[in-house]
Amino acid sequence: MTHTHSDLPPDFSGVRVLVADDNALNLLIARKFLTRRGATVETADDGQAALEKARDYHARREPFHLVLLDIQMPNLDGYGVSRMIREFDRTVAILAMSADDLSDEEVTANGMNGFILKPFDPESLFDRIQQVLPRVP
Repeated sequence: MTHTHSDLPPDFSGVRVLVADDNALNLLIARKFLTRRGATVETADDGQAALEKARDYHARREPFHLVLLDIQMPNLDGYGVSRMIREFDRTVAILAMSADDLSDEEVTANGMNGFILKPFDPESLFDRIQQVLPRVP
């Protein structure tokens, strides 16, 4: 894949990311990948906790720039979280994470900007993030 930007690793300094997954190892891996590139990462281990964090940060005027949502989580699935986030934040980039291939229609119908298949490697995660992330000051 050719990059329109430089071949330097992406710098996500100043980017606030919320990662929601009920698998602790997936949370750890995503946090490690993103913090190594400068992102500030918050995690949630179920859908309800993710929604509460997104609402909280938005209310404090520190909204997330990116939300990574596992589709299958207890209490509230990723699609539900995404639809509810869209009620108060239309601009945040939201990516679904799933071990199963998802349809673009399914993803966009639930307010998401795209998806990434798990398990992911850093390069595909970073490429996908750069495709959906609005430019951050």
